[in-house]
Amino acid sequence: MTEESGSENKFGRIIRGDKKSTVSYEIFKKQHGNLIEEIKKISTLYLLKGMQYSGKTTILRNIYYDLIIHKKCEFIEGSEPFTPIEFFDKIGIEIKQNENYKTAGTIYFMNFDKVLFIDDFDKLLANLGEDFAAYLRAMIQEFKINVICTATLDSKEMDKYLLRYDTPFYRFFRSVLITYHTEDIKEIGNFYKKEIKDEDANLISEIFRDNISAIEYVVKNYNGDVNIAIYNTVKNNPSIINEIAPDISPQQRQILDNVCRYIVENSKDIVTLDEIEKHLFLDETILRTQLNRMRTKGLIIYEKKKGYLPNRVFIEKKRIEISENHLYKGNTLMNKRNFEEAEKEY
Repeated sequence: MTEESGSENKFGRIIRGDKKSTVSYEIFKKQHGNLIEEIKKISTLYLLKGMQYSGKTTILRNIYYDLIIHKKCEFIEGSEPFTPIEFFDKIGIEIKQNENYKTAGTIYFMNFDKVLFIDDFDKLLANLGEDFAAYLRAMIQEFKINVICTATLDSKEMDKYLLRYDTPFYRFFRSVLITYHTEDIKEIGNFYKKEIKDEDANLISEIFRDNISAIEYVVKNYNGDVNIAIYNTVKNNPSIINEIAPDISPQQRQILDNVCRYIVENSKDIVTLDEIEKHLFLDETILRTQLNRMRTKGLIIYEKKKGYLPNRVFIEKKRIEISENHLYKGNTLMNKRNFEEAEKEY
């Protein structure tokens, strides 16, 4: 069998997918080089936590590939098991149909000598519940099982199963934050032979909130003008909008859309609360509440005594929409030979 189809080596099953020297993993190794060596040598309990699309899964897979030549390992997708029996099956433990999974599992765990790699560990716990979580924690602790897993920051699952003090895995793992600072953006630039200015690297870091694919795309398209690189990224990758704001409410989306339109059409650098209120005719209390919620999500920035500025991605999206709308109207008027009005649209 090929590596992609899930072959075996002397230390265990190779997961589907190929080992790639990815940007996210290269940055991770620069940030946490000692951690990789530590994982190879001693007992390990690590939680890789980061925003959605930050490259957690890619990093976890690459650590797995680096470690499997040294130790027995098992990699599972935490979002897939929906019953304890499925979980045991995925880590190579067979529980018979009429067996009590806790009793049978304990016997197997006594001699379990693999490093467990669990992607989306927070989703695994959400699928299998608190009783299973308590059991799994007891097994890991009692039999000193090595576990390296991932979880998504700001997710309901992580908040409920890993951050609450009354849950089994509260402060159980050593946490490693997956994030990309200004110096990391510049280092990514070095991979692509791009010399990125400090202020531009800082802007990219702020705007894309650890979305490594978007960061990489901007960097690859960077030629000294960060605004053009951001514009081209949004234009060619519209799905980035949903990745940056996956849980935005309909009202927040409407407010953000209108604020961006107001800024683009009026050539504004920033907009005040009073301007937004007058433009939307929305109650000030509701408006303040929604703006504050969007601030915590990184969708809008507040500058004291100046006003509000949406994330640049949304401004560029609106700029593209308005530009395309004018172009469409202009072409329509040209086809009708209404040249004077068409000129206004262009």
